[in-house]
Amino acid sequence: MKKILLINTQMEKGGAQKAMLALASQLDKEKFDVCVATMYDKDAFIPYYEDLYSLKIVNLQMKDVRGGKIKNTIKSLRGLFRLWRLIRGEKFDVVQSYSHYPNIIVPIISFFAGVKKRYTSQRMSLDYLSGLVQRLDKWVANSFFVTKVISVSEGTLQSCVRQGIKADKLLVIPNGIKLPDKFLKENEKSAKIKEIGVEGKFVVAMVARLHRQKGHTFLIDAIKRVRMENLVVLLIGDGELKEQLVEQITNSGLSLTFKFLGSRDDVGELLQISDLFILPSLWEGMPNSVLEAMSYGLPIIATGVDGTPELISHNESGFLIESENSEAIADALSYIVSNDAIRENLGKNARKRVEEFFSLTYSIGSYEKLYLSNGVESS
Repeated sequence: MKKILLINTQMEKGGAQKAMLALASQLDKEKFDVCVATMYDKDAFIPYYEDLYSLKIVNLQMKDVRGGKIKNTIKSLRGLFRLWRLIRGEKFDVVQSYSHYPNIIVPIISFFAGVKKRYTSQRMSLDYLSGLVQRLDKWVANSFFVTKVISVSEGTLQSCVRQGIKADKLLVIPNGIKLPDKFLKENEKSAKIKEIGVEGKFVVAMVARLHRQKGHTFLIDAIKRVRMENLVVLLIGDGELKEQLVEQITNSGLSLTFKFLGSRDDVGELLQISDLFILPSLWEGMPNSVLEAMSYGLPIIATGVDGTPELISHNESGFLIESENSEAIADALSYIVSNDAIRENLGKNARKRVEEFFSLTYSIGSYEKLYLSNGVESS
């Protein structure tokens, strides 16, 4: 049996966390003994995820979100020592890191701890990070410390190549999603619509943390342009931009159009009462939120960045638009809202595309093959 360690930066309700935990929970238990670790817990998410995925998550306690620099420096050093002891003690066959900071630190510690296969995972372009972080990431990725760099999409792979990571180090394994098999009954759907307060409305959903990357400001500007009286937008997710976004919405006279729902445990139910999904991101790897919306048969409007075009066939399973372009969002939204037949067809095609190309079964199988191999596959 292979012993696997999967480790990320922090626990929160995000796509990378869900992808890692879905992998950990779905790997063949007769072939793999899986351990999950995180550098720190952003809030009380570890108990939530342990219960949801029936996993034990090791908290390395490398950061206190309310602590100062000196305190967190000490905690980071102690956390690195905990990671060293964990890897040495468990004698893992494979260690895979998620996100840029673990991608820099974990392969080095794993190498000196005697781990034979050391994988990193590139979830998106690193263009938004400092030059120092990008250079360190490139150096570690190209070194003997890393066996393979796993990219979630061809678009992300190309961004890695532009960053300077060697092509023969890269391997693409797309995100996968477990297809929903339970849907709300009509009375349950009606109750949910009433609970959220969207009776008689055309409901647009956006599932994303409130961060500059996700392009909320452009969506707000687009809604201001279209001025549809029966439209409501559900913003599902938390983040540091909330106050700024509330101010923009208020100044735009759209306080009755937008609903901030925060982090939710009922995202699937919220998607089922929605008519359209929008994600106007500035950059993405392969957005899990788009995959989830497609799995519920929703038509999609999304920016054609990085790996998103690999999910959506333009004008077939959704609309791809330019990033940072509120007018393009407004035009696509107006067109889809006013064409019921087209909207229905886009949704059906979106569900079909996920079924055919992005099932969780395919993604898990690819990782199992990699973990059982000699670790030198090419993409």
